Amino acid sequence: MQTRIIRSDRRAKTVSARIVDGVLEVAPPAHLSDAELQPIIAKLQARLARRAERRSLDDDDLSELAARLNRRYFQGGFGGHRR
Repeated sequence: MQTRIIRSDRRAKTVSARIVDGVLEVAPPAHLSDAELQPIIAKLQARLARRAERRSLDDDDLSELAARLNRRYFQGGFGGHRR
């Protein structure tokens, strides 16, 4: 993914990021060096990739995920709503 870095003199501690036209825009404080910024950008890219993967799940994927969670947390025994 293409990345654009927009340094800010007004930003003190946090790094913000957003996707604009398919480009990851990262806004770090101006004092952050490139070496300090690289692991942060890598973490943001990984987070965005996971988010995109979750959004791409279809009904079959979601059914499998639900079944896996049911087995993990309810030992496969919770089959629906209880009244």
